[in-house]
Amino acid sequence: MRKTKLLISIFFMSFFLSVSLFAETYYVSLNGNDSNNGSKQNPFRTIKKGVSILVAGDTLIVHAGNYGYEYDIRIKNSGMLNNPIVVKAEKKGTVILNGPRKPNEVERADLGEEKGACFNNLDISNIVIDGFKISNYSVGIANIGVDGKQENITIKNCELHNNGSDGVENYKVNNVLVSNCTFISDELPDRRGWNAIQDYGVNFYYCNNGVVEYSYFYGEHNQCVSFKEGDTNGVIRKNIFEGVGHFAIFLGQNRLQNETETNKNPTCKNLVAEYNIIRPSNGINQAEPKRKIRTKTPIVIDNTDGAKVNYNYIEGFDDANKTCGINIFNEARGDIEISNNIVAFAVDNLMSGGVFQDWGFENKTDVEIHHNTFYKVTADFINLRHEADIIWHFKKNLAWKTPFYESNTDFEYNKANYRCYPQFINGDPIQQVIVSKPVQHNFDAYYKKLTEPFRLKPDSPAKGYGVEFN
Repeated sequence: MRKTKLLISIFFMSFFLSVSLFAETYYVSLNGNDSNNGSKQNPFRTIKKGVSILVAGDTLIVHAGNYGYEYDIRIKNSGMLNNPIVVKAEKKGTVILNGPRKPNEVERADLGEEKGACFNNLDISNIVIDGFKISNYSVGIANIGVDGKQENITIKNCELHNNGSDGVENYKVNNVLVSNCTFISDELPDRRGWNAIQDYGVNFYYCNNGVVEYSYFYGEHNQCVSFKEGDTNGVIRKNIFEGVGHFAIFLGQNRLQNETETNKNPTCKNLVAEYNIIRPSNGINQAEPKRKIRTKTPIVIDNTDGAKVNYNYIEGFDDANKTCGINIFNEARGDIEISNNIVAFAVDNLMSGGVFQDWGFENKTDVEIHHNTFYKVTADFINLRHEADIIWHFKKNLAWKTPFYESNTDFEYNKANYRCYPQFINGDPIQQVIVSKPVQHNFDAYYKKLTEPFRLKPDSPAKGYGVEFN
């Protein structure tokens, strides 16, 4: 028996070693030729040619330059978990791919699906795309699963700029990681609103374990990051969002009105938004350099069963849709926790408050709201509309220069629905608005700089970070 196990171990070790030993590195250059062998001395000319020959463990390195309109760049084979296929720019940000979409044109309607995407990762697993600048396609990078078994795709160090529909689209692919990328939507099309350029920065449909982290989102996106239909265990963490046209983070988008049992969108499950920064733009806008954009709707919890919104910093929003910094829409359900967030400097707007509960919200599970700080949120820090027997747990929340409001005036009814009836204290922990420019590559230091003035000092009368409500 031991001999058999030893032979099996030797076989697998030999197999993985052989993959590593025979892994190849190929090259692409503007001075190359697709008839070459792809070596460093004889590189290919197109990325499409280079990726077509890659197998598990191989790497394709693309030299700097503007490669123009290459589309439907499709890796033919899957990598392996410990030997992925890697396609990377020789130096981050020096390889440019530019599609045919014209300025202010939302999409290229005359392009078929294949021509609409720059990278089209169809039915493959275990790949890495690293360091490309992609602009003016319908979709920058498409990760599409066929049978739901595709997994382990990493997109890192890329810039997705003004693509018509999506920066990164994910459909039925598990374990997608989007890390240290930049998403810019800075055109202002004639048709504003829902037809903004690069409608989505990153979206997920029917995906498990999707993660978006350490990335920067700027401009007119309608949804910067959205978990949509049937996604589970998704995480959005340590990203910076500036001047977003509508939604920065959408946990559980796409609920159908007038749903029936046979006509309804699948519910997401267990979504997390943590340690993100959402704030106005600093005025750096290529279309209108002096225009400063406030994010309309920072965070939404909707068609999901279970959500955590923790340790986020939300500043200077202005919701034209009349919701608040953190919004609970009426399809949210399951365990919902909103904690340790800082919501500050909303504009003087009727409904630019802290936490908002939509009409018709009928969650059967208690909602936890604790250890949050609300500072100069002008309208209200909690806006609740009681349509069902919901138990709200409030603990150690703080509000400075911010009123409390809820739409039902029946005190006894409301009291029965609060484990701790909301109160607040008045005070002023800071005297200035922080206007420092984001330091994208040192998120933790930037986050600390933004949030530290809002934390209670050791000698504060409300010790322990927060006020214990009676």
